[in-house]
Amino acid sequence: MKKLKVAVIGAGQIASGYDIVKDKNILTHAKAIKHNESLELLGFYDNDKNKALEAAQKWGTVVIESIEYIEENADVICIAVPDAFHYDYLKRFTGKNNVKAVIIEKPLTDCLEKVGELEERCERDTKLYFVNYSRRFISEFQHLKTWINHDAGKLICGACYYGKGVLHNCSHLINLFLYLFEEVKPLAVTRNIVDYSKDDPSAEFLMKIDEATVAFFPIPCTEITVFDFDLFFENGKIHCDGEKNVIVYYKKGSSVVYRDETNYIKNIEVQIDGSSAMRGLYKNVCDVLNGNGEIVSGIHDAAKTVEICCEIRDTCLAKNVL
Repeated sequence: MKKLKVAVIGAGQIASGYDIVKDKNILTHAKAIKHNESLELLGFYDNDKNKALEAAQKWGTVVIESIEYIEENADVICIAVPDAFHYDYLKRFTGKNNVKAVIIEKPLTDCLEKVGELEERCERDTKLYFVNYSRRFISEFQHLKTWINHDAGKLICGACYYGKGVLHNCSHLINLFLYLFEEVKPLAVTRNIVDYSKDDPSAEFLMKIDEATVAFFPIPCTEITVFDFDLFFENGKIHCDGEKNVIVYYKKGSSVVYRDETNYIKNIEVQIDGSSAMRGLYKNVCDVLNGNGEIVSGIHDAAKTVEICCEIRDTCLAKNVL
């Protein structure tokens, strides 16, 4: 079978830098492509030619000199440039060219006014579009979705902890909840901190998820990196620990200390395989291009994620919530 040729635009950390070539982890687009037998790494394009050359030498490929070459020769494009440039590149590749699929790093754009335009352009196009909200491609989160749908019962409440900006980092949480639940809607913003960018503060806010209220608390990334959440359901509880990379499931049971009391009792702890995210992304691309399955993380939810994040962010900026 002829391999699909993948061009990577951007030669930074998520494209190339995070991975060591010979270790077992797969954290970058380059390594995921190299480890997929259905794909060929066509090369790297970057405005910084030195970075492109470094990445190309690391992964045994070439520097791509022009966007026109990509449009003519790539089957799949991966856009892995800084957030502010996502809009321009995504807009460039909608329309006529030889490309079959586009992968773009989150978020689609950092500007609310551009979201609708991008969503409409992508939906009119014949190409397939995949957005790398990584947790959707991890089997442990896919299992969590099944547990929520079939075993958890109604969501009661929850609490989430994050830093590094609403749009840049909390968007992962919001997109994950769009995947796990039916309704996700911001309710109120109470304060914010500037720990990542003055244009993208980390906000404290409440969100309606299905019929429950879930609180989001900013933890300054200048002090520590946190990405945790707890969700309480009728029939159990889950705790996701970003540092340990685990999901802990609890079930309801009789208290071991207080008679006639019911507690959440730890049931099972599941290790999250972070390396499976990139593998899962490219497997999903190959499967869908071959007519098997559906896009796991597409344009619609990615656009909704930006809309929610921008509403929260813009409330902070407009009202100077402190």
